[in-house]
Amino acid sequence: MADSGRYVPALLAALLLAGCGDDGDEPLVSVLPGTGPTASSSTPGPTLGPDRLRECVRTTREKARGLRLAGRTEAAAAARLNREGLGMRVTRRDGEALVVTMDLRCDRVNVAVEDGQVVRVVKVG
Repeated sequence: MADSGRYVPALLAALLLAGCGDDGDEPLVSVLPGTGPTASSSTPGPTLGPDRLRECVRTTREKARGLRLAGRTEAAAAARLNREGLGMRVTRRDGEALVVTMDLRCDRVNVAVEDGQVVRVVKVG
């Protein structure tokens, strides 16, 4: 009976890992501009087919270029994008790459920030 205690850590680890699997419920590719989640929400938008996704990314890229985000403060850039129905994610801060999710969001602009200023648009997604 005293020997059964050695299985407890393995059993606990197995139970904890059982909840870490991908349930496959969330789409990998989402959303049309203005229809997806805001910066404070994690609800995915509708899934797009390849053609609509390419068009959505192209449109967002053109909007981001026209907004001239480089040189704006992080808050001002996020507010400007938000008015256009787009989200912003910082992927580099002060030269350090940040951990980001691998989901593709065609309504999200990824930016690099140095000393609180957007220095460049990295990509759409």
